[in-house]
Amino acid sequence: MRVVFFLIGCFVMSCVAQQESKKIYESEIVAVYSQTFAGGVKGTPQGIKYKILMVAPGNNEHFNIIGCWINDEYAIAKPFKDKPGINKILFNKGDTVTLSVNLTLTPEGYKATAIEKPISKPTGFNDKILVRYEVNNRVNYIGFNKITELSPELRP
Repeated sequence: MRVVFFLIGCFVMSCVAQQESKKIYESEIVAVYSQTFAGGVKGTPQGIKYKILMVAPGNNEHFNIIGCWINDEYAIAKPFKDKPGINKILFNKGDTVTLSVNLTLTPEGYKATAIEKPISKPTGFNDKILVRYEVNNRVNYIGFNKITELSPELRP
């Protein structure tokens, strides 16, 4: 009988440990903002810039953004902490970091301006924004659908 209780206890502890382990790698997107931009001089680019506010699931040594899809367009994005006077690369677990992505208007539509190589969006995700990130070399995805549009920006 003691063996049965011991095995049940081990199973319950294993399940709890797996759930806690999952939480370590999970993140949260707080908000997404988009803003169209256009240059005032003929020939200057126009497009949309996106700011994705995300809670870091680890510090900058253990957490890395691989890339993201915005309406199925793949782009690279690097996290930074948006506080003046502080190194914008360093952040800790639980900090809100900003991901910045620009899409430029081309004859084919909006395309990523900073891209390593296009990666197909994984199946099963229908989110407008899908971020692919790593925590301790484990790949995770987080999606978000609400994009707040800001007033257009006219650049000189």
